Amino acid sequence: MFTEQMNATDYLHYLKNKMHSTVFATIDEEGRPATRVVDIMLLKNDKLYFLTADNKQMYRQMLRTPFIALTGLEGSDTMSSRAISLQGAVREIGQKYLPEILEQNPYMNQIYETPARQQLLRVFEIYEGKLSAYDLSQKPIFQKELFFGGE
Repeated sequence: MFTEQMNATDYLHYLKNKMHSTVFATIDEEGRPATRVVDIMLLKNDKLYFLTADNKQMYRQMLRTPFIALTGLEGSDTMSSRAISLQGAVREIGQKYLPEILEQNPYMNQIYETPARQQLLRVFEIYEGKLSAYDLSQKPIFQKELFFGGE
């Protein structure tokens, strides 16, 4: 259950550890939204980290327009659902934290199974933004908006 006492770090932790897989939006070359499912791999110092390969459109889209939106959702039906939506600024940090990410998310070694394939991976951080938390499993329905990060 989401509570008023939870801070931005609590929600980021929940997003990474409980929801993990998110629907993730970037802006394509024609200025239109493009979505895909992206796993949140790491949380450090109120920054979320995720991966993409440097040969994917998503990678090029974030270099061109370094802002994203994402939503994580859990629950068996609408009235038991919790969601965290986030809009934020992103930047590539190369392969920094890649060994830690692969250790914490060992299934990635089945997707990128060789060192050569892992060389395609680039780590991005979401370093500041706004998040909105919704919990329809409680009455009254819970909503909260918070800012995180910033430099």
